[in-house]
Amino acid sequence: MNLSSESYRMRLSLAKGFSNVTRNIDNMIRDAGWLPEDQEPNNYGNGNWSGQEIWMSAKIVSQFNFVISLELSLKVLLVVTVGPTKSTHTLARLYKSLRKEEKNVLEELFSTHVGSDLVMGRAFQTGTMPEFQASVLINNFHDFCNYCDSEAKFHIGRYAYESVEKRGYIHFIRELDALLVFLDMVERLVIDRWKKRNA
Repeated sequence: MNLSSESYRMRLSLAKGFSNVTRNIDNMIRDAGWLPEDQEPNNYGNGNWSGQEIWMSAKIVSQFNFVISLELSLKVLLVVTVGPTKSTHTLARLYKSLRKEEKNVLEELFSTHVGSDLVMGRAFQTGTMPEFQASVLINNFHDFCNYCDSEAKFHIGRYAYESVEKRGYIHFIRELDALLVFLDMVERLVIDRWKKRNA
């Protein structure tokens, strides 16, 4: 693929846009003091919602935007380093398509900036406090991609409205701060590879 500078910038800016939404929503959650444990009424907006309901809905949107940003960042990295790839929304497939060199860098970045500090949780439905599980084994970036796709299925979050009645588990990442730092590092990696490609 003959990737023009304009196409490259637009692709990377789309990824950045989704990560900015994640940051904005997480900041709103933090500033408002919404917590998953808070079942007290919270008159936010025009409804009588509990703090838990507001936290859960905001987290679902925040996580979805994070995963989309990571997906798009990996796709740009692939286009820059490998070329066109098959259309997919799953992180594990994108990871598998990367060159070993980029996989190694991503694993090192994940280990440095995220490590084993992730705390995952799940709730059966709104009104049920998420059970946070530090025991979810995510030892590296590859594990994280598999968790997002196979266990949490974050990539189908765009269909959350249609699946409300299915009463499946809703998965949550307690804090996204470390993952957002990692995402910034992925962006830097993409920029570095673009510069090397065009040197």
